[in-house]
Amino acid sequence: METIELFKYASMGSAIKIIKNSSVMLNSPNNFNDPFDSIISIREDEKQKVLELMINYFTFKIFCDFVKRTDLQLKPSQKVLFNTLKLEIATYIKILKKNKTYFILPFLNDMVDAFSMINPELKIAIEDAKDKLINEIIPSLEKMRSKARISCFSTKNDSILMWSHYADSHRGVCFEFEENREYFKKVNYSTKKPFLNLSGAIARLLAYDFIGEKITYQDKEFANIMLDSLFTKSMEWSYENEVRCVLSDEEINTQGYYYEGEKSFLKMKISKIYIGAKASGANLKELLYLADNRKIPVVFMKEDENNYSIVPDYNKKIIGEHKGIVYKNSLESMLDEINDCLNNDLYLGAMQCALTIPGILGSILYPEMNYKNAYIKWYQDNIGKHESFCTPGMPYLNGEACLKLKESLHNFGNTNGVIQDYGSFKIDEFKLIIEDKNFFDIYGGEALIGGDFNQKKTELQINIRDFCFKISRLAYVEITNNPIIIDKIPKMNLRFFSREIEELEEDFIKYKK
Repeated sequence: METIELFKYASMGSAIKIIKNSSVMLNSPNNFNDPFDSIISIREDEKQKVLELMINYFTFKIFCDFVKRTDLQLKPSQKVLFNTLKLEIATYIKILKKNKTYFILPFLNDMVDAFSMINPELKIAIEDAKDKLINEIIPSLEKMRSKARISCFSTKNDSILMWSHYADSHRGVCFEFEENREYFKKVNYSTKKPFLNLSGAIARLLAYDFIGEKITYQDKEFANIMLDSLFTKSMEWSYENEVRCVLSDEEINTQGYYYEGEKSFLKMKISKIYIGAKASGANLKELLYLADNRKIPVVFMKEDENNYSIVPDYNKKIIGEHKGIVYKNSLESMLDEINDCLNNDLYLGAMQCALTIPGILGSILYPEMNYKNAYIKWYQDNIGKHESFCTPGMPYLNGEACLKLKESLHNFGNTNGVIQDYGSFKIDEFKLIIEDKNFFDIYGGEALIGGDFNQKKTELQINIRDFCFKISRLAYVEITNNPIIIDKIPKMNLRFFSREIEELEEDFIKYKK
């Protein structure tokens, strides 16, 4: 395969991980935002066609075993026929070994048909074929989607839509790679769904089964049949100019493919990094540091002055920075920490940080109030008042309850402190909900009223991702709309010790060379 340039858009947080590991993550298509992506569809008429082929195959195997028997009492004319059949079968097996495709041979098939009319084992063969097709082959093919591991790239680095969708609204980056490995292939775009060539795939499987070999994706014809659906997408996505790397979760011997926990990765060499037009902050500084340390060229992108387009800004250069102690805005640090925790499924860590933010902002915006009142006022004004319900007695997380939750989690490691009477409502039971990230970032909790006729009980459930998203979003709005408060937010004295160790390690490797 010739070397091609591939581009991958990423948020700044993901980009840092890609640089550190020189790897991209391969995802299951089950997690893609397009529900039609990589769906494996099979036509009903194909199933019938395949069933007939499999019945023939199972009958043919019984016939071959019958012809090979040595205990049969044969007449001279029958011996001649059987010797001819053995020769035909041996020739057919040679063809199967070479072409790896099972097909119905006219002469042998006539004999198989005649044999099947007098052999009681045929019924068993038919049932075996149906059972294998329905309960083994089709389910295994349909599960192939979940076994696929895919990483998506583009042939262009200046797509405004892709910068917006995949690179955090131009605050992320676009990587450039050079690749020549054979499992990178361009995506086809179509208005029609692809259907699996089931009969072609089964013909390959049966041939391998007959000759006693295991089929793998090293068989190019079989791979092309099976992977066609994974390389076909709706025409709606054609603007992406996508190239895909598709592997299986079973391909542990593929060079550069490795597992880390339950996730799959592929080693790749980064040839260049394009920085988004709106990229800024501590994560950008860290990314530039890592790129410089690894001698990866960096190009800044900008909005074109005359057109709706994104173009390289070759006049913008990287300005060196102090690599030791950095004073970082504590609120920015917490927002980064919330995002990192959620990305790594550290839900309680994210919740602890999010619960601290109302106190920071409340203390700055309402300096005349004590901490408790400032905390409650900021939360209630920005979130709480929008979460109350019209139903009398229905609980919600108001400012007071939020503060109780913070104190209970911080001081005692539980949520029992939330359970109490708040005047207009009470909370009898309280739960935190853990939910995986979804494409739309829309999550929800719920309030419930239950119990018997004499005593109603109320239960409040808060979704951690939903809560953290609201807190983070509103904190960002406060900083954007009130830039003067940034100077009032305390700074944190952070030393990037891991960076210093990385630099020492890389300098040591350089020195050894």
